[in-house]
Amino acid sequence: MHGTIGETRVSKAIRILPGVRHFLSQQKDGVAAIEFAVILPIFVVMMCGVINFGYAIYVKHTMQRIAGETMRAVTYGELPTEDAQAFARAKMEDSFGAFEEDELNPTVQISAGGDEVTVDISVATDRFDLVEIPRITVSSYAETLDVILTGKVITRFNPSI
Repeated sequence: MHGTIGETRVSKAIRILPGVRHFLSQQKDGVAAIEFAVILPIFVVMMCGVINFGYAIYVKHTMQRIAGETMRAVTYGELPTEDAQAFARAKMEDSFGAFEEDELNPTVQISAGGDEVTVDISVATDRFDLVEIPRITVSSYAETLDVILTGKVITRFNPSI
C-alpha cells in the first residue's frame, strides 16, 4: 500500500511536469528586463573604470609632452633653468586648470657637470578621478603620476653628428 501512494505521487508529478514546463517556457515577458538589470551595474562599473584610466593616460601623455617641451627649451638654451619650473607649471595649468602648491611639483635640474638636464613633473592623482568608485579610480592604485625626462644639454650645433 505504501508503494502505491509513492507511485501515485510520481505519476501525478509526471503528468503535471509537462504543463509546468510549457507554462515556464511561455512566460518570457520580463526575462530581458531582469537580464538587463543584472548586467547594467557590471557594465556601468566597467565603463567608469575605462573612463577613469583613459583620462589618466591622457593626463600622463600631456605631462610627457609638457616635460618634453620644457626639456627641449632648456637643452637648446631657449629657456633659463630658473624659469623652467614656472614654464612647466604654466603649461600644466593651461591644460588642466589651476593647481594647489602641493598638487603639482615640476622640477628642472642640471647635472653637476652641466651637461645633462632632468625634468620631473609630479601630480597628485586624486585630482583626476572623474568617477569616484572605490577600486575603479586611479588614486586607488597610485598617489601620483610622474614623468621624468633626462637629456643632454646642447652647447653647440654640429650637423655632422
